[in-house]
Amino acid sequence: MSNKRNNGTLGHEEEIDQNIELYFFSPNKEKDDFIEQYKKVKVDRYTREKGYRYSPLFIIQKDIRYCLGARKQFNDIPKDKRDPANFAGVILIYTAFYNLVKKFYSGNYPGFAKKFMSIEHDDQKILKYLRHGLIHNNYSLSYYKNDHKYYFILGAGLDELIEKLEAKRSYPSSTYLIDVRKLMRIFEQGIQSFKEYLLDRNHSKARKLFTQNFDVDTWIYIKESKP
Repeated sequence: MSNKRNNGTLGHEEEIDQNIELYFFSPNKEKDDFIEQYKKVKVDRYTREKGYRYSPLFIIQKDIRYCLGARKQFNDIPKDKRDPANFAGVILIYTAFYNLVKKFYSGNYPGFAKKFMSIEHDDQKILKYLRHGLIHNNYSLSYYKNDHKYYFILGAGLDELIEKLEAKRSYPSSTYLIDVRKLMRIFEQGIQSFKEYLLDRNHSKARKLFTQNFDVDTWIYIKESKP
């Protein structure tokens, strides 16, 4: 039996594959590459709307790379002169992670982090506290929880994603070094692993959930300017 429908359009599974590829479009490619792919995959919508829509995951990954000085367009800035926006990068990574898992993995944040990013529960907790400090504690690198104060130092080039420092204080506290660039790479690798998981047609439940929550109407619309 042919995978194509009688009218020549894509079959259901092929359409799901195309939607997965579009949503998880690689941040290694440029916006023009995405636009060309969108025009091919969503030709009817593109013609009707006279414009295109960006995958939110594609855009936020580009923004994360911009914050952390990881986009090739900005290589003219000497590396020793860069001042990465680490705080903003962490917030965007968490935002991307939260929305991806909420929509397409039933909100199972610990499960996704462990399965696709190899981040265990204890490290998940520390990263969550870092995010809470930035969002809920006046954009700072500290967070208070259960009579315990958590401090964070952000950087790059660590052997591990998170390293604990020994620091003696007069009150219960902990200090953690966190490699933000490594966190970005782990998240990007997790996204790729999840994409491959969804493209495996044996994972029918995951593909069904993706299809139920895949909604181009919510994507950023850009009206195409006339030449």
